[in-house]
Amino acid sequence: MGIHVPQKHLEVISKMTATFDLTKLTKRQLTNVKKYYQKQDFSGDTVTKYIARDIWNDEGVNDHPHMDQDWGKTRVHNFPCNHKIWKDIQQYLVMCKLADTSVSELEMDRINTNLSEVNSIISTSNKSRPPNSVYLSFATHKVHWEWKRDNDYEENPKDCVLKKLLSRIHKTMVPMNSDNPGIILIDSMIDGKTTKYQQTYIGEHND
Repeated sequence: MGIHVPQKHLEVISKMTATFDLTKLTKRQLTNVKKYYQKQDFSGDTVTKYIARDIWNDEGVNDHPHMDQDWGKTRVHNFPCNHKIWKDIQQYLVMCKLADTSVSELEMDRINTNLSEVNSIISTSNKSRPPNSVYLSFATHKVHWEWKRDNDYEENPKDCVLKKLLSRIHKTMVPMNSDNPGIILIDSMIDGKTTKYQQTYIGEHND
């Protein structure tokens, strides 16, 4: 069930404000708000992701390490070159080169290029100088549609190593400083000190 707003109203509304009753969310859901905020994971339309994104728009730190995913690739932003994520990505890319290409669709040229890039990042981290934050977009595997069709439309083979390695990469999170205003606000939600949150929805007609 939703709230209907007439189209003629939407055409002249620049924004709408809603007040969330946070007492109706579980502690786990509120903890997820903190996770999504720190990971900049705002895809989807759950209440928790909407709240996390809204707080980020006001208090987020653009150079904080995070990732985003697209079809066939993962983009890694702002992780220092001495972070363990690079060795996890290295391991994943090496396993991609050894994978069964009748099961997984792999762009080998990109994977080889990405592996060289990751090796260079890791090599830089071993030198005695302050770690730089770097960006990388690396290729990820996709399971062939034909394999899914022939295996009762399973998404992945059982005990798929590539899926496990990629999942571990995607779960990587760098905690934000506790003095970040967004973290302070979300912690107060988790502790039950803040029980209401007002969110503004910006319409497409708002210039």
